[in-house]
Amino acid sequence: MVTLLMTILFILCLVWFVSKGIRWMREKVWFRWVVIGGGCLLVIFIVLLFVGCPLFFEYFEYPRYGCWCWGPKNEKGEYTILYEKFGSKMSHLKGAGMLGYTKVGSFSKICRINPDGSGDKVLFENSGPDKKEPDSKGFALRDYCQKTNCILGLNCQGFWEVNLADKSKRLIMPNPQYRETYFAEFSPDGTKIAYISRPSGHGEKNIWLVDIKAGWRKWIGRSDNVTWHPSGKYIYGAGMRDLDGNMLSPDFPRGIASPSFSPDGNYIVGYCAMVRVKRMVVEGKEKWVGEKVPFGGGQSSKWSPDGRYIIEGWEGGVFMYDLLYGICETSVIPEGKTTEYTRQQSAGMLKRYRKWLEENDPVWWDMMIKRFPGR
Repeated sequence: MVTLLMTILFILCLVWFVSKGIRWMREKVWFRWVVIGGGCLLVIFIVLLFVGCPLFFEYFEYPRYGCWCWGPKNEKGEYTILYEKFGSKMSHLKGAGMLGYTKVGSFSKICRINPDGSGDKVLFENSGPDKKEPDSKGFALRDYCQKTNCILGLNCQGFWEVNLADKSKRLIMPNPQYRETYFAEFSPDGTKIAYISRPSGHGEKNIWLVDIKAGWRKWIGRSDNVTWHPSGKYIYGAGMRDLDGNMLSPDFPRGIASPSFSPDGNYIVGYCAMVRVKRMVVEGKEKWVGEKVPFGGGQSSKWSPDGRYIIEGWEGGVFMYDLLYGICETSVIPEGKTTEYTRQQSAGMLKRYRKWLEENDPVWWDMMIKRFPGR
């Protein structure tokens, strides 16, 4: 409002100064009034610069993206993608080139988009995860539960459960070390949370398990990553574990970053890695073994609930792999772009993956082709 009033005042003064200046020049008394009027205009101009008048500045957002996960179905029955859009609000002094940029604020939005890039919609307008008011709506997106239709959010107060149907929210676990909390996921039934944190930002990262209804939290091991098995009875964290933290896969491939299970629990994908998993009982003891598969996802890989797609998120957008028909989609975010090299590289990787499936897991392959007979 102040900026608008100052802009109007500046324009009125300029019009008045020009109209009066012509008469002053005819009467030859213009010098004194030009100095006075010019000084007033200069003061107003400087004030307008300080308050950010749109006449001299252009404003824009510098966005980044993160926290990708699969969301609820849309009207066509397709699973949507949830993500967080965050970054800086910038101003630029017109005509100042590279020297005129200034950060004037920040923003954070939780959005939903269709797999084909259409229907981009803002679900929550946030002021960021650091807002400290008890009724703050600001939180960082961490996960979504298909069964409960709830978002898992995190801010300085702790973990929040946010219902997408009525936008209600409740604090489910205070977490004073929220800045040192990393991966966090709902269990498949939405009754528990597994997350990674480390004290004061130093030392090894720990796996914590939270029971939402009972309100307890317990330590179950050390790992840099964590994800739930679709059964809800196991988690992957530097190996397969039960919910008491017992390691069930001493020979299982470790170090899978950003892991995500397939909906049937037979595969786990992560950064540059995929493993076929199998549960066995040896001498009365439960044991999990893994076999490497010629496929690897990227950062923040997430398997779709129907098993057909894997998304790979990064700060500039998200790529989507069609596991059945060998298609690597372009970024589903309008501002994001991909390169021909990335598409060609992914297409070759998907062909090798499909060939491996046909030879080593024809049951899964046949089941998926029957479910999705066409593109």
